[in-house]
Amino acid sequence: MLEQARAAIESGDNDSDDRPLGEVEERELAAAEAGLAWAAAVRAERGDLALARLDYRTAAAHFSTAAQREPDPERRLAYLDRQVEALFRPGYEFGDNATLGEVIGRNRDLLAERPRKRVPLQWATTQNNLGNTLRESGELESGTRRGSCR
Repeated sequence: MLEQARAAIESGDNDSDDRPLGEVEERELAAAEAGLAWAAAVRAERGDLALARLDYRTAAAHFSTAAQREPDPERRLAYLDRQVEALFRPGYEFGDNATLGEVIGRNRDLLAERPRKRVPLQWATTQNNLGNTLRESGELESGTRRGSCR
């Protein structure tokens, strides 16, 4: 079909119907989107495997890549939630306040993408996760001076 369109253009036939080309384009875009979603799902499975091995940083990286590849906005945010969860674990389990600071920032980024009016349950869940992370971070700090989680 592309060759036919090129031939028509080269022959000066500017009145050719471009609807068939539009249909081809739509099919190709849908196939590419499905391929990206599949690649994202596979990467997320790699993240789950890394979590099972307690390799939290690797798991977080896999979930981040899955989110970058995912064309569907809601599934992309779900992968970012899983990334945050993977990062929270070492912060919580090993008292890594720098990682908790990273989790705080990522939760705030997620809140910006989840308006309360549009997705109140997801917004509330993210708020709760942010609160839990702030609490954990605060418990690790001594004194009243605020540390690295600004």
